[in-house]
Amino acid sequence: MIRASRLSSFPGSNSAQLIQRRTSTCAKWFAPLQQWGVSLLRMLAAPSEVRIQKINRDGSTYWRVYDPASGRSASLASEQEVRIWLEQRYNG
Repeated sequence: MIRASRLSSFPGSNSAQLIQRRTSTCAKWFAPLQQWGVSLLRMLAAPSEVRIQKINRDGSTYWRVYDPASGRSASLASEQEVRIWLEQRYNG
């Protein structure tokens, strides 16, 4: 990396402008790579745990369950149904 003190030794250079140009050029190339890396890590580290959401809508409650390992999902009316669904997942 070029330091600002070295940049000022170049004839006719404005060190702040050179640093800003270099930083914006690096950011331009680095940002897509960083986004790609984050997406890759999320995909590789995707949790295999069952996700359970309790949803209250229009005064009624239901549960949405999702198993990322099998891709199965369900909307269930009670906690008892959620327990049965989980038992079926783990006990086959």
